[in-house]
Amino acid sequence: MALSYDGMFYMGASFAFFMFVYKFVASAALGRVSKAYGSLPRGKKVCVDDSLMALLHSTLVGSMALHLFLFSDVITPTVIRQEVPLLKLSVCVLVGYTMADTVVLASNPTADVSHWSMFVHHVICLYTGHAAAASAELPYFQLQWTLMELANPFNNLRLILKELGQKTSTLYQVNGLVLLAMFFLTRVAPIPFFWYHLTSIIQSEDFSGVTFSMKVVALVLSPIMHCLNLFWFYRIYRGVIKYFFGNKDKKNQT
Repeated sequence: MALSYDGMFYMGASFAFFMFVYKFVASAALGRVSKAYGSLPRGKKVCVDDSLMALLHSTLVGSMALHLFLFSDVITPTVIRQEVPLLKLSVCVLVGYTMADTVVLASNPTADVSHWSMFVHHVICLYTGHAAAASAELPYFQLQWTLMELANPFNNLRLILKELGQKTSTLYQVNGLVLLAMFFLTRVAPIPFFWYHLTSIIQSEDFSGVTFSMKVVALVLSPIMHCLNLFWFYRIYRGVIKYFFGNKDKKNQT
């Protein structure tokens, strides 16, 4: 199924908007709120500019996903096909942002933002987002993907605060705990429910009519994404434990 013209427009507009935010808005905004920003080396500025762009994106897409999760009565695990305009818009915004962030990553291979897992994540999201935007299939599972964005504002804020020298602030500490909780609630806890409902869908006759690209998303890319989420959650958990208890453990050993 080909991507519609409105889908291409939304993706293009999203790409242009987030590139504008990265190139012009991020540095101006961060320079106003923090004197430390001006003294950062270029690689660190790339990191915080990219994080601010990502924070804006994840807040926007996560909010749309949360609205659908709370108020939509047409998105259920058993529905194979259903046009949901707001869901399609959120997916297109996600794809446009991912294209913009991929450009940033590729243009700054030595910056702190260029972790291997992010390239894997972006490749998966680009394929998944295009396949989802081009079809109205498996809306419940599309929504599960976009709900993952609810944890990202806290992760991006953590990176910004860290680079701006706020690692010992109360905001940084509270944000870290909220990030751990939100990441678990939106990216780890839903995994068994995702596969419980998907298994039921796979066993139905209607699943045979699902496009090949969406079958790849459901059966191949989803487990890879879930493994990435578990890997990231482990890293976040270790980071929180090290932050709050690392010094105590070091003192006990000496």
